[in-house]
Amino acid sequence: MRALAAETGAYFFISYVVSNETKFRNEAVVLTPSGEFLDVYGKNHAFGEQLWTNSVFRAVENRVAIVFTGVAHNTALIDPYGRLLALELNPEGERLTLVMDVPLGTGDAPLVRMGDWLGWFSLAGYIFFMIFESVVGKRAKKTVKS
Repeated sequence: MRALAAETGAYFFISYVVSNETKFRNEAVVLTPSGEFLDVYGKNHAFGEQLWTNSVFRAVENRVAIVFTGVAHNTALIDPYGRLLALELNPEGERLTLVMDVPLGTGDAPLVRMGDWLGWFSLAGYIFFMIFESVVGKRAKKTVKS
């Protein structure tokens, strides 16, 4: 998989189940094109209509293909334009495999290139308006008392 990631310049999102007699958890790890495995983390799952909406939105937002895999029940391939190329639903929970050529996309969306500046800008704006509201409120109280 490291050779394939390096050759294609793709990031692989590898999910798996960890279980023992009393606990069950779903984890994932990312394999980078440089062959590095990023930290393991537990996945949060979206269900129903939200799952497909989020997957399609993320594909378009980042201009990359999304390969959605569940341990069971569903598997989907979404191209960088948000088109659902393949979908397999399996309510019985049997393992599913989809094989298809999928365009990887460019990954050059503006927010991807600029990093998280929008988040920091939003936080700064929130702090500004909280302080502004406090100052305006204090001035209004002084005016009413005068």
